[in-house]
Amino acid sequence: MALGEFFQANSGFLPHGYCLLWKPGLLWTLVGSDIVIALSYFSIPMALVWFTKKQPGMQSQFRAIFWMFGAFITACGFTHLIEVVNIWRPIYATSAGVKFFTALVSVMTASVLWFLVPKAAAFIDDHRRLKDELSLRNQELQEALQVAHESEKMARASEQRFRQTQAAAPIGIAVVSLEGQFTSVNAALASMLGYSEKELIKLTFQEITHPDDLEADLAHVNALLNGQRDTYRMEKRYFHRSGRVIQIQLDGSIVRDLNNRPLYFIAMVQDITDKKANETALRQSRAKFKSLLENLPTAVVVHHNDTSIEYGNPTANRLLGLPPPTAKGRASLNQNWRLLDEDGKPLNTEQFPVNRVLHSGRPLRDATMGVERPHQKSPTWVKVDAFPMPSEDARATQVVVAFTDITDRKAMQDELILQARTDGLTGLFNRRHFMAELDQEFARASRFKHSLSLVMLDLDFFKRINDTQGHPVGDQVLRLVGDICQQLLRKTDIAARMGGEEFALILPQIDAAQALDAAERLRTSLAAQKLPLPSGVILSWTASMGVATLHESDITPVDLMRRADEALYTAKDTGRNCVCLAPVPSKRNVRRLIAQRSSTPNDEIDAS
Repeated sequence: MALGEFFQANSGFLPHGYCLLWKPGLLWTLVGSDIVIALSYFSIPMALVWFTKKQPGMQSQFRAIFWMFGAFITACGFTHLIEVVNIWRPIYATSAGVKFFTALVSVMTASVLWFLVPKAAAFIDDHRRLKDELSLRNQELQEALQVAHESEKMARASEQRFRQTQAAAPIGIAVVSLEGQFTSVNAALASMLGYSEKELIKLTFQEITHPDDLEADLAHVNALLNGQRDTYRMEKRYFHRSGRVIQIQLDGSIVRDLNNRPLYFIAMVQDITDKKANETALRQSRAKFKSLLENLPTAVVVHHNDTSIEYGNPTANRLLGLPPPTAKGRASLNQNWRLLDEDGKPLNTEQFPVNRVLHSGRPLRDATMGVERPHQKSPTWVKVDAFPMPSEDARATQVVVAFTDITDRKAMQDELILQARTDGLTGLFNRRHFMAELDQEFARASRFKHSLSLVMLDLDFFKRINDTQGHPVGDQVLRLVGDICQQLLRKTDIAARMGGEEFALILPQIDAAQALDAAERLRTSLAAQKLPLPSGVILSWTASMGVATLHESDITPVDLMRRADEALYTAKDTGRNCVCLAPVPSKRNVRRLIAQRSSTPNDEIDAS
């Protein structure tokens, strides 16, 4: 179709109003809607033009898409206006041309839009990322400014606290320049040295330091300046304004800038003059005390709380057999020696003095113990005193043990005890100890229902031996009798000389038959014994014996002894040189004796 013919299509056609039957409501609704749509479409390109002009930095490709989109929207607006005209005047060729132009622009716009959408998305993402990053940087900047502000406040507060601390500190504090000049001092340091603060800051530390200590101090200062250390501590002497010397403890440190360059020194000074004087007095006191311990005849040992030896004086080293170089640190539980109780039995480790004190926390007083060492014939007896003593570490406890050698006194004491217990002629127990042993064995047998036998022995016609041969021979006979008793009896048996020629034997856990056999062996051995005398006489002798075995009628040991005596008299009355057994009381007599005992006071029973 020719272009002229195309545009002739604007005539000869019916207007759209006929299609709408010229109904006013429908007609004006379409007209109003198309007009409003067209006006809205025309406003959009105007906004886009205004927007692109306001964005001078917009890329050309994005600006082109805005213009194309504006053209597309404008064409769409014209199509709606042509629709209004077509209701009354048909211009279908113009409408077709405008729509063709609109279709062409829309296709181009859509094509370019699909090409630019990823770039636009990337641009939007970049913009958002830049915006977020900018926001983050703004936040970091705000935080940095806040930190800087807080740091400034803290620095001012720190400086204020330092000045307050320096002014109120009980020890001397000074700021010292790199050349040694006091630039700031507190009241404590000025008072310590006898100066005012204004007077002291005119001096250097070199001027008030004792010459003998200056070299060591400067060596420490150089180490600070060279970066070999950051702090140091030393004791040195300062000159007081009055001229006297004071002892001080100096703690020095160096302050550097951010580039590690030295700025100034800080010195903290404590007056230790009294402390040094006390230390000197303490050393002298310890030297005197050590000299006392070294020469003390009493053995003194100091133990740690693990029982190892901290100190032992020479007397202790000799007593315990420890050479001086190895005494310190040596364990108290030494295998080279043992401790014995008063009866001579070895003590276990829990009974050692140091362990007893550590366990109980209480002192040990006047304990008698024996120290048994290798290659020593008899133990050394000591009196032991021990007490806990706090060490320099308040959590630990030391134990001081003192040993006093009482070997001679113990030997004398044992001799006295032996004399008090034994018969001096025969070596057997005496009557007093015999009665004590009889009480114990009687109580034990009665409690545990054991057998117990008692033998009473009397030498026949012993008076004749004394009268014809003299008392020395009689004493010799009594000693032989004692020896034979000790040879024939068991270790658990007890033999005693009751007085004169009378002897007694306690036989624990021996019934009547066994007691008779033992007594008969003893009688036979005594009768077979011969004693040649210088005069040529061969002396012999015999003995009579009475045996009694514990019976329920025996209320006390005296009852058992009385029955044995009765059996002895029976043996003498029947011709001597024999053994008689005490008869067992009848049940009637037992009941009568028990009733009699229950109604008779104990002192009357013993008297009978």
